[in-house]
Amino acid sequence: MLPSRDTTAAIGRPFAGHHVGILAGDTSTADCIDIYMRHLGAKTEIIPSLRALSRLTSGGKMVGDQFDLLILDHDRGSEGISRFIAAREKAGDPITPKTIILMPRSDILSVDPDRLAGQHMFVPKPVQRALIWNAGAMALGLNLPGIHAPVRRVADTAALPLYATPDKELARAEGALVLFAEDNPVNCKVICMMLERLGIAVETAANGVDAWSRIRRQSFGMLITDCHMPEMDGYELAAKVRTLERAGDRPHMPIIALTADALIGTKERCRAAGMDDYLPKPVDRATLNELIQRWLPKAVQLRQPVADNDRDSHRSGPFGDDAILDLRYINDAVGGDETMVAPLLEDYIRNARRLVDDMLDAFAEQDFARAREAAHAAKGTSRLAGAVRFANLCEQIELFLCAGDTSRAAEYSRRIEPELAVVSQAVSGHDRRSIS
Repeated sequence: MLPSRDTTAAIGRPFAGHHVGILAGDTSTADCIDIYMRHLGAKTEIIPSLRALSRLTSGGKMVGDQFDLLILDHDRGSEGISRFIAAREKAGDPITPKTIILMPRSDILSVDPDRLAGQHMFVPKPVQRALIWNAGAMALGLNLPGIHAPVRRVADTAALPLYATPDKELARAEGALVLFAEDNPVNCKVICMMLERLGIAVETAANGVDAWSRIRRQSFGMLITDCHMPEMDGYELAAKVRTLERAGDRPHMPIIALTADALIGTKERCRAAGMDDYLPKPVDRATLNELIQRWLPKAVQLRQPVADNDRDSHRSGPFGDDAILDLRYINDAVGGDETMVAPLLEDYIRNARRLVDDMLDAFAEQDFARAREAAHAAKGTSRLAGAVRFANLCEQIELFLCAGDTSRAAEYSRRIEPELAVVSQAVSGHDRRSIS
C-alpha cells in the first residue's frame, strides 16, 4: 500500500456525525464533492434531481431536520434552485444558513450584493476541496484552522482594469521586478500573462536552480516560486535566499509560494522555509493583485491602466463543472487577447500528454508515488487551461492514491487517455468560448 502523504491527515474527521446532502450539476462533480466531504468524516447523500430535492419538503417537512448541510449546484437548474432557496427562507427552514451554493466565478459577479451578504454561502466553480471544506466548516460552526481558503470572496477578477507592463530594467531599478520560478511551461505562461496584465514586469526561471543562479547575480523585488520543482524545490530555494540575505546584508525580498494545496501544514512549512505568503492554485488575477499590493507596493506605483478596456466582451454564460474546455479562465489570463489562446492551449495539450504518459507508465510499474505526482501536476495545469472535467478526473486519481486506494486509482486511470482525447478534440475545434 502507498504510504500516505496526505497533508489533510492532521485535520482529522471534523464532519463526523454530520449528514450532508449534495445536488451537483453532473455525476463527476457529485463524486468529487462526495469524496471531499467523506474524507473529513461526513455522512453524505447525493440528491439525484431537483424533483427529488423538492420532495424533501413534502408535507411541510423541514430540510434542516433531514440534513445538517446542503450543497446545491446552481447549474443544475438556476430558476428551480432559486425558487427552492426562497421557499426555504420563507418557511424558516433551519437549513437556510447551512446551504452552500456552487456557481461559476463569473456568474457570481451578476448576483445581487444583498443576496451575496445573505444567509447562504457562495463557492466558486470549479470546486476546490479547501474552499468546500472551509465553507462546510463555517456553515456547521466548526473551526478548521489549517484550511486557508476564502469562502465568501466575490469573483471580482473581471472588474480589474488591465495595465501596461513597464520595462523590465526600469522595474528592476525601482525594485519592482518579479522573478517567477515554475517548471511547468503552461502554468508559467498563464501566470506571467496575468502578472503582465496587472502591470507587473516579470522575469522567469525554469526551475529552482535557475532561479537561485539569477538571484545571486541580479536584484529582484519579489520571488514567486512553485513549491514542487525538480533539482531544487521552492522550499530549498527560499531557505537559500534567506541565508544569502543574512550573510551578504541584502534587503529582505518577499517570497510567495505557489501551491496546489491550501491546506493544513502548507502555510507552516512555507513560513519555516522563510516564505512570506502563498498563492493557492488555480491562481486568479484578483488574488494575485492582492498579493502584489501587499508585498510589492513599488510595482503598483509603476503601473498605468490601459484605456478603453472592454471587460464584458469575453464573459460567457454558465458552464458546468463537467465542461470539457471552459475558456473563461484563459481569456481572463490573457486579457481577452484571442491571438494568445490557441498557442496556450496547444502548449497545454503537449504538456498534458507528457504527464498522462508518465502517469500511465507509473501505474504499469506500480510506482504509485510517481503516479500521484503526475496526477497532481496534470490536475493543476488542466485547471489553468480550463479543462475542468479532465482536471476533476486527475484529482480523483490523486485523492485515491493519497488514501492508499491504488485499485480505485488504477480503475479511474483507464479513463485518462479517452478523456484527454476529448479535450484534444475540443482544443482543435474551439470556438473561442467554451465547449461542453
